[in-house]
Amino acid sequence: MKLLLKAPPSSFLNYLSIFLLLALISISISSCSDEIINSEVHVDEYYSYTSQPFPFDTVYGMQAVDDNTIFLFSHGVYKFSDGVSSEINYNDNNFGWWDFKAFSPEHYVFTGRKTTAPYSPMIKVYDNGIYTDYTLPFDSLDYSPYIVSFIEKNKFIIGSFPSRKYYVFDNGTITNFTLPNTNSPDAFAGKINGSTYFISYEGVQQHNVYKFTGSGAQLLFSYGNAGEYDMLYALEKDIIKIVRTGRIAQFSYLTETGWSNIYNYDMKSDTAFVRGVIGKSHSQFLFLVQEGQESYSAYAYDGLNFTKQINFPLIRRQYAEGELSYSNFTRRSFYMYNNFNTRQLIKATFRE
Repeated sequence: MKLLLKAPPSSFLNYLSIFLLLALISISISSCSDEIINSEVHVDEYYSYTSQPFPFDTVYGMQAVDDNTIFLFSHGVYKFSDGVSSEINYNDNNFGWWDFKAFSPEHYVFTGRKTTAPYSPMIKVYDNGIYTDYTLPFDSLDYSPYIVSFIEKNKFIIGSFPSRKYYVFDNGTITNFTLPNTNSPDAFAGKINGSTYFISYEGVQQHNVYKFTGSGAQLLFSYGNAGEYDMLYALEKDIIKIVRTGRIAQFSYLTETGWSNIYNYDMKSDTAFVRGVIGKSHSQFLFLVQEGQESYSAYAYDGLNFTKQINFPLIRRQYAEGELSYSNFTRRSFYMYNNFNTRQLIKATFRE
């Protein structure tokens, strides 16, 4: 028996032509945007990932100020916004920068020193196209000032190493303060719901926790080490501590009366370790784990459970300077960079 094939009517061909044209237009438009990584969505995957080409071969650190703009440290300071990079130039040959921090795409600060005697410590504040210079009190014991934390626009805290001095810059007025009862030349700093906290290392068995009061620092409490090592991480609205004992990593978050336990996580290997913790708060964060010799895994915490993120992009490990950099979490996203094989900037966006 023969099977007779009839030609489709002309109207069908017209519809088919229109469908193919729209498909081609859709493909053309999507190819101009960031490349989507692992587009299949699972209910327990909390982030989506996109990648784009990145014009840097080595990155030492990144700071995100909004969902589309990051500042990065390479062989200089650069702003990368909407796929366009530009070097930050303060146009002063008599100034050597030491630290940098941004509040927004158009408001940021350099700290450093004059490059000629008496090598005075300085601050350069950039605001919407204009640099303004300020001189800090001179201390020959200090290497150079660094920026601890922004409080708000035109108000931030500066630390000075190793003299243990701190300064508050408030719209051009500079006042100094110290951390009471400390011998530590430096301190970890982070923010909890807008307030700044310091954690100083006083020795193997003691850390001090302070709260910035607006003009100084108040000692809240002290605590000792509880495991093989502990690590501190600043989230957008919380401070996280991880204490490792054997295979167990104990996650906790800072309160004004002590550390509150979040979760005891079994690393399942003595050689696995946490590479970074990034997120909004103690009930919404992601942590990166080196579980093997070649790549990283990611686990998300949602306030109840840790869940491995199957759609996390493959980030290979290599023993090279600047192999993996990641930014802070801000608003809904953070950024990661890995220079293994290809220069790609990965953006992680929280699914709401």
